[in-house]
Amino acid sequence: VYVLRGSGSFTGGDGREHRVEAGCVIQHRPGERCSVVPDGDGRWAEFFVVAPVELHGALTAMGSLDGGAPVLRPGVDAGLIARCEAVFE
Repeated sequence: VYVLRGSGSFTGGDGREHRVEAGCVIQHRPGERCSVVPDGDGRWAEFFVVAPVELHGALTAMGSLDGGAPVLRPGVDAGLIARCEAVFE
């Protein structure tokens, strides 16, 4: 999940809660229960991709995903947003 606008909280499989805002990437790890709760201000907008478990493992093994961090903070990045739009199209 790439948070495009707004803020909220993410609780990962380990039960730890993380504050998230625009520019955060949330990793829903395979096999883990988690939740995302947007703040109630109606500003939340996200882009998300659902991928096979094998793809997550391959991307982690290649170093493209940080397997240890449930929340990444690349910031609001026009290039990343453009890539998300390309995937959507």
